[in-house]
Amino acid sequence: WLGLDAFAIDPDNLQVRPHESDSYYRYKYPHRTYAQIRPPKPHSVPLRIQQQIEQQFSWYYQTFYPSWVKN
Repeated sequence: WLGLDAFAIDPDNLQVRPHESDSYYRYKYPHRTYAQIRPPKPHSVPLRIQQQIEQQFSWYYQTFYPSWVKN
């Protein structure tokens, strides 16, 4: 709708730079860049924090996961 040429992204050959915007924040959240898209690594949430989230936001689980049963 903008009348621009098509823009193709090659997920196996990404153009990366040595640093990204995190450098403006003194690498508060450093991360690595890769020339290819990679699947995310699993991120586990400690049981204590998961229980706190479920307790404080039980309305969310009940609304969007009706079969959810509080442990």
